[in-house]
Amino acid sequence: MKSVIGWLAIVLATLSVATSFVPGAMSLIGLLTSLGALIISLSSITKGKKVYFNITLIIVVIGLFFINDVLRQGHRIKKHLKT
Repeated sequence: MKSVIGWLAIVLATLSVATSFVPGAMSLIGLLTSLGALIISLSSITKGKKVYFNITLIIVVIGLFFINDVLRQGHRIKKHLKT
């Protein structure tokens, strides 16, 4: 059962990266989904086995700091507002 939860967290983290590309509210949804996947992956940790958590952590960190528009450290997407 722990492996199913671990794979679910990995899939959820991977899918949250797709919503992180879109600026605005979708990137915030991607941020919250990524953090939710990380919390879900905590329940997959068994005695001495953190494989699923580590994979999810790597996906979430890459998604948050390099892809997500909310916390991107590099070049941000410019938003043009027309009034």
